[in-house]
Order: sequence, then structure tokens, then C-alpha cells
Amino acid sequence: MNYHHFIISLIYHFYRTDTPSLSSANRKNQHRKANTRKLIGRKIDGIIYITNRLLEIGAIEGARAFAGISDNKYLLESFKMPKTLRDMYADLIKAVNYDNQKADKLQVFGILHFGLYIQFARLWRAGGSICIFRKDPQSFYVDNKFSKSGLSSFIKLLKKIYQYKIIIKNNLQILNILNDGDDTESDNLLKELLEDEQYSTLPSTPIKFFAECVNTPKKKKKKNPKEKNPRRKKIKLNHL
Repeated sequence: MNYHHFIISLIYHFYRTDTPSLSSANRKNQHRKANTRKLIGRKIDGIIYITNRLLEIGAIEGARAFAGISDNKYLLESFKMPKTLRDMYADLIKAVNYDNQKADKLQVFGILHFGLYIQFARLWRAGGSICIFRKDPQSFYVDNKFSKSGLSSFIKLLKKIYQYKIIIKNNLQILNILNDGDDTESDNLLKELLEDEQYSTLPSTPIKFFAECVNTPKKKKKKNPKEKNPRRKKIKLNHL
């Protein structure tokens, strides 16, 4: 590990437990008044955050096994991820004081980890308050046995991890947490790895405000089946 990677590892860290998102809590409590209960954020399996600024830049959702894209667990986690990432992105935009040029360069990312399958996702701003959430079409299978196909998939996974580490590095530079250094070695490696993956974005528009996410409607709690049956009324019999 060189000095550059050592510095980055000291700047950001991640929770591995089921912990509430600070960005989600900030959105829920933005209109909170004194002497009212503070709402907690959406619980995430893992959160990547900047230690000295309490800014979140990534989320991790996981499960013990992968049962296909139609599995209920996969669908639920895929629903939670975009909204969580957008809350994180909203906090980053506030951190750069709604600077249009900096906001266009910021990205947040998510990791879906189901058993031995791993899939990455990103979110960035398309213009105004509109964001693009994109799940990488390729998922990675980490085989527990040594094989030629398993080794190939593992190497591609390492490549993808490096690409997303560069996203973290760029975010730190935009937030003025990490100074721009002469890291030509990493830049050349990044160009080599990304030469076959060029993403296009829509033309940016100036930011005047950034709309917050809408609160998720609460579901009505199911009543206890025992309570559904009306209580039998006691009838008093008048004896003649």
C-alpha cells in the first residue's frame, strides 16, 4: 500500500452493521420542531462515510443467498438503494454549497451483495433535481472453488473495485478533503481500465435548488386476527 492509498483509507470508513443512514435522517428531520421526536434514518446493511465530515458516499445491501432477480429480497433491496443514495447525494450537494460544476462531478454508489454474487450501482445528477440511478449490467460471482472462470470473474471484480475507489477519491477532491496530487500512476491505470467503459451523461443545467426525496407512505399495520371478530354481546335474559 502506497502513501496515497494510506491517506484515503484514513479519510473514509464504513459501517458493517444494520445502522440507520444519517442522510436519510437529515431529510426526515429537516422540518422537525423543538420537543418533538427525532426520526431515525433508513436502516442499511453497510454505509461508507467520510469520517471527519459525517458525509455518506456509499451504501451496501446484502443477503445470505441469491435466489434470482425476481426474489423478494432482491427486489426490496433494489427499491431501497436508489432512495438512500439520493439522500446521500443531496447532503453532498449541500456540502459543496450547490456549486453546479462540483455537483456534476459528484457520484455516490451502492453495492448489492447476495451470497457469492456482487453487483454495483451508481447515482449522479442529470440536471436540476433529476438523478440517474444505474445498476451495472454485469454481476460478479466469487466462486468458492478455484477455477479458470472463477479466477476471471475475480479479476474483473478487482477491476470494478478499483474503479469505484477512484470515485471515492474524486469525491474527496471535490469536497476539498483530499488535495490534487501528482498521482499519474493511478490515473494511467484508470484510463487503461476504463477504456472499454465510457459512460455518457445528459447536458447539465444550473442548480437553483435540489428537491428532497418524498417520504415513503407508511403501510397500515395488520390487525390481529383475533381482534377482527367482534366481541359477543352478553344478552341478559329476563326471567318471567
